[in-house]
Amino acid sequence: MFLTVNPRYGEVSRAMRNRGVEIFMMEPYWALDDISGSLEIFESKDVKRFLSLAGIPFAQLIDSMARAHMYAKSE
Repeated sequence: MFLTVNPRYGEVSRAMRNRGVEIFMMEPYWALDDISGSLEIFESKDVKRFLSLAGIPFAQLIDSMARAHMYAKSE
């Protein structure tokens, strides 16, 4: 069985997620031609979305963790 979810409309319950394997599909930005200068913005949004969906409770904590991730990646 496959469950797909559009985060705009909600998410699968934790009980249902615990009964399977969760695979997160990132957007294929490498396939786009017009984002050369804004790739970091897209990556930052993805990191924040991932942290939010992982259950991190506060926006300030999400922002701090995303900045730390982007810094560690660049270093």
